[in-house]
Amino acid sequence: TNALAFVVRNYKSFENKSDIGTRVIQAAVTMLQRRMESINSILHEELSQHLVSKYGPIGEIVNLQMNATMFNSQRLIADFIKAKSMLYDKYPFMMNNWDLCVDSWYLFENADKEEDLMIGLEWSGIVLKNNPKDNRNMDTYANILYKLGQVDEAIHWEKKALELDPKDSDIKKAFEAMKSGRKTWPN
Repeated sequence: TNALAFVVRNYKSFENKSDIGTRVIQAAVTMLQRRMESINSILHEELSQHLVSKYGPIGEIVNLQMNATMFNSQRLIADFIKAKSMLYDKYPFMMNNWDLCVDSWYLFENADKEEDLMIGLEWSGIVLKNNPKDNRNMDTYANILYKLGQVDEAIHWEKKALELDPKDSDIKKAFEAMKSGRKTWPN
Protein backbone atom coordinates (compact mmCIF):
# COMPACT_ATOMS: atom_id res chain seq x y z
CA THR A 1 0.00 0.00 0.00
CA ASN A 2 2.74 2.48 0.94
CA ALA A 3 4.85 1.41 -2.04
CA LEU A 4 1.91 1.90 -4.38
CA ALA A 5 1.13 5.32 -2.91
CA PHE A 6 4.80 6.31 -3.28
CA VAL A 7 4.88 5.34 -6.96
CA VAL A 8 1.59 7.15 -7.62
CA ARG A 9 2.87 10.35 -5.95
CA ASN A 10 6.22 10.17 -7.75
CA TYR A 11 5.08 8.85 -11.12
CA LYS A 12 6.78 11.61 -13.09
CA SER A 13 10.16 10.79 -11.55
CA PHE A 14 9.88 7.17 -12.80
CA GLU A 15 8.36 7.89 -16.21
CA ASN A 16 10.75 7.43 -19.14
CA LYS A 17 13.79 7.50 -16.86
CA SER A 18 15.17 4.02 -17.12
CA ASP A 19 14.48 0.34 -17.25
CA ILE A 20 14.24 0.37 -13.45
CA GLY A 21 11.66 3.17 -13.55
CA THR A 22 9.61 1.21 -16.06
CA ARG A 23 9.76 -1.88 -13.85
CA VAL A 24 8.69 0.13 -10.79
CA ILE A 25 5.68 1.48 -12.68
CA GLN A 26 4.82 -2.00 -13.98
CA ALA A 27 5.01 -3.40 -10.43
CA ALA A 28 2.71 -0.63 -9.20
CA VAL A 29 0.24 -1.37 -12.00
CA THR A 30 0.29 -5.07 -11.09
CA MET A 31 -0.32 -4.29 -7.39
CA LEU A 32 -3.25 -2.04 -8.28
CA GLN A 33 -4.70 -4.62 -10.69
CA ARG A 34 -4.59 -7.28 -7.95
CA ARG A 35 -6.27 -4.91 -5.53
CA MET A 36 -8.96 -4.09 -8.12
CA GLU A 37 -9.53 -7.78 -8.85
CA SER A 38 -10.27 -8.48 -5.20
CA ILE A 39 -12.53 -5.42 -4.97
CA ASN A 40 -14.24 -6.40 -8.23
CA SER A 41 -14.82 -9.88 -6.87
CA ILE A 42 -16.56 -8.49 -3.79
CA LEU A 43 -18.54 -5.92 -5.81
CA HIS A 44 -19.45 -8.54 -8.40
CA GLU A 45 -20.83 -10.87 -5.75
CA GLU A 46 -22.86 -8.03 -4.19
CA LEU A 47 -24.18 -6.97 -7.59
CA SER A 48 -25.08 -10.58 -8.44
CA GLN A 49 -27.07 -10.97 -5.23
CA HIS A 50 -28.76 -7.61 -5.78
CA LEU A 51 -29.76 -8.43 -9.36
CA VAL A 52 -31.32 -11.74 -8.42
CA SER A 53 -33.09 -10.53 -5.26
CA LYS A 54 -34.49 -7.35 -6.83
CA TYR A 55 -35.27 -8.52 -10.37
CA GLY A 56 -35.89 -12.26 -9.98
CA PRO A 57 -35.44 -14.35 -13.13
CA ILE A 58 -34.60 -11.31 -15.29
CA GLY A 59 -31.85 -10.38 -12.83
CA GLU A 60 -30.58 -13.95 -12.81
CA ILE A 61 -30.41 -13.98 -16.62
CA VAL A 62 -28.48 -10.71 -16.62
CA ASN A 63 -26.20 -12.04 -13.89
CA LEU A 64 -25.45 -15.28 -15.76
CA GLN A 65 -24.76 -13.37 -18.98
CA MET A 66 -22.57 -10.90 -17.07
CA ASN A 67 -20.65 -13.79 -15.49
CA ALA A 68 -20.17 -15.49 -18.86
CA THR A 69 -18.85 -12.26 -20.37
CA MET A 70 -16.46 -11.74 -17.45
CA PHE A 71 -15.21 -15.34 -17.62
CA ASN A 72 -14.84 -15.04 -21.40
CA SER A 73 -12.64 -11.95 -21.07
CA GLN A 74 -10.54 -13.67 -18.40
CA ARG A 75 -10.26 -16.86 -20.50
CA LEU A 76 -11.75 -18.93 -17.67
CA ILE A 77 -13.17 -21.65 -19.90
CA ALA A 78 -14.73 -23.90 -17.26
CA ASP A 79 -16.44 -20.96 -15.53
CA PHE A 80 -17.64 -19.60 -18.90
CA ILE A 81 -19.16 -22.99 -19.76
CA LYS A 82 -20.74 -23.26 -16.32
CA ALA A 83 -22.39 -19.82 -16.60
CA LYS A 84 -23.61 -20.42 -20.16
CA SER A 85 -24.83 -23.94 -19.36
CA MET A 86 -26.75 -22.66 -16.32
CA LEU A 87 -28.30 -19.94 -18.49
CA TYR A 88 -29.28 -22.35 -21.26
CA ASP A 89 -30.49 -25.09 -18.89
CA LYS A 90 -32.60 -22.82 -16.68
CA TYR A 91 -33.74 -20.43 -19.42
CA PRO A 92 -33.78 -22.40 -22.69
CA PHE A 93 -35.50 -19.52 -24.49
CA MET A 94 -32.20 -17.61 -24.10
CA MET A 95 -30.52 -20.19 -26.32
CA ASN A 96 -30.36 -18.72 -29.81
CA ASN A 97 -28.38 -19.61 -32.89
CA TRP A 98 -26.20 -16.49 -32.82
CA ASP A 99 -25.07 -16.91 -29.19
CA LEU A 100 -24.55 -20.65 -29.58
CA CYS A 101 -22.42 -20.13 -32.67
CA VAL A 102 -20.36 -17.35 -31.07
CA ASP A 103 -19.94 -19.39 -27.88
CA SER A 104 -18.90 -22.45 -29.89
CA TRP A 105 -16.31 -20.44 -31.82
CA TYR A 106 -14.97 -19.03 -28.54
CA LEU A 107 -14.52 -22.58 -27.23
CA PHE A 108 -12.90 -23.70 -30.49
CA GLU A 109 -10.35 -20.90 -30.29
CA ASN A 110 -9.65 -21.05 -26.55
CA ALA A 111 -10.42 -24.49 -25.13
CA ASP A 112 -7.91 -27.32 -25.04
CA LYS A 113 -9.77 -29.89 -22.96
CA GLU A 114 -11.79 -32.46 -24.87
CA GLU A 115 -14.84 -32.06 -22.60
CA ASP A 116 -14.89 -28.30 -23.21
CA LEU A 117 -14.59 -28.76 -26.97
CA MET A 118 -17.39 -31.36 -26.85
CA ILE A 119 -19.70 -28.74 -25.35
CA GLY A 120 -18.79 -26.36 -28.17
CA LEU A 121 -19.51 -29.15 -30.65
CA GLU A 122 -22.88 -29.80 -28.99
CA TRP A 123 -23.84 -26.11 -29.13
CA SER A 124 -22.68 -25.79 -32.73
CA GLY A 125 -24.59 -28.97 -33.56
CA ILE A 126 -27.80 -27.39 -32.25
CA VAL A 127 -27.30 -24.46 -34.63
CA LEU A 128 -26.52 -26.83 -37.48
CA LYS A 129 -29.77 -28.68 -36.80
CA ASN A 130 -31.75 -25.42 -36.61
CA ASN A 131 -30.08 -23.88 -39.67
CA PRO A 132 -28.43 -26.50 -41.91
CA LYS A 133 -27.45 -23.90 -44.54
CA ASP A 134 -25.43 -21.68 -42.18
CA ASN A 135 -21.97 -22.11 -43.67
CA ARG A 136 -20.25 -20.04 -40.95
CA ASN A 137 -21.59 -22.27 -38.19
CA MET A 138 -20.85 -25.33 -40.30
CA ASP A 139 -17.25 -24.04 -40.42
CA THR A 140 -17.27 -23.75 -36.60
CA TYR A 141 -18.62 -27.29 -36.30
CA ALA A 142 -15.94 -28.61 -38.67
CA ASN A 143 -13.14 -26.75 -36.89
CA ILE A 144 -14.15 -28.17 -33.52
CA LEU A 145 -14.27 -31.68 -35.00
CA TYR A 146 -10.83 -31.09 -36.46
CA LYS A 147 -9.42 -29.87 -33.16
CA LEU A 148 -10.88 -32.98 -31.52
CA GLY A 149 -8.94 -35.12 -34.00
CA GLN A 150 -11.94 -36.21 -36.06
CA VAL A 151 -10.19 -35.21 -39.28
CA ASP A 152 -12.28 -37.03 -41.90
CA GLU A 153 -15.58 -35.84 -40.49
CA ALA A 154 -14.19 -32.31 -40.10
CA ILE A 155 -13.08 -32.22 -43.74
CA HIS A 156 -16.52 -33.49 -44.80
CA TRP A 157 -18.28 -30.62 -42.97
CA GLU A 158 -15.74 -28.00 -44.04
CA LYS A 159 -16.21 -29.06 -47.66
CA LYS A 160 -19.98 -28.68 -47.28
CA ALA A 161 -19.48 -25.20 -45.78
CA LEU A 162 -17.25 -24.26 -48.71
CA GLU A 163 -19.80 -25.60 -51.21
CA LEU A 164 -22.40 -23.25 -49.69
CA ASP A 165 -20.12 -20.26 -50.29
CA PRO A 166 -17.13 -21.09 -52.52
CA LYS A 167 -15.86 -17.49 -52.29
CA ASP A 168 -15.48 -17.49 -48.49
CA SER A 169 -11.71 -17.14 -48.09
CA ASP A 170 -11.70 -18.04 -44.37
CA ILE A 171 -13.49 -21.31 -44.98
CA LYS A 172 -11.32 -22.04 -48.00
CA LYS A 173 -8.20 -21.43 -45.90
CA ALA A 174 -9.46 -23.72 -43.10
CA PHE A 175 -10.38 -26.41 -45.62
CA GLU A 176 -6.88 -26.33 -47.14
CA ALA A 177 -5.28 -26.38 -43.67
CA MET A 178 -7.36 -29.42 -42.69
CA LYS A 179 -6.48 -31.30 -45.86
CA SER A 180 -2.78 -30.66 -45.29
CA GLY A 181 -2.86 -31.44 -41.56
CA ARG A 182 -2.13 -27.90 -40.31
CA LYS A 183 -3.73 -26.33 -37.24
CA THR A 184 -6.78 -24.16 -37.85
CA TRP A 185 -6.85 -22.57 -34.41
CA PRO A 186 -4.76 -19.69 -33.09
CA ASN A 187 -3.21 -21.06 -29.89
